[in-house]
Amino acid sequence: MNTAEQKLELLQWIVNAADEDLLRYLCRIRTVHEQAADWATLLKADELETVYNKLMAIEYDTEKQKNIADKLYEGYL
Repeated sequence: MNTAEQKLELLQWIVNAADEDLLRYLCRIRTVHEQAADWATLLKADELETVYNKLMAIEYDTEKQKNIADKLYEGYL
């Protein structure tokens, strides 16, 4: 089954759904998905700048990169 067929099947299932709990659940999934996909817009300007500055610091600081990598993979090394 290709993606288009899956989408149509899901749409038809949702249109025919009478279970209000199911519909509320699907709405919650949509909300969480939208928030997760657009998390940067939820941040204030100063918070976004802080995230950017920290990412830039990591990018240019090879010792910091090594420390982060060591911490991430310490259980595997």
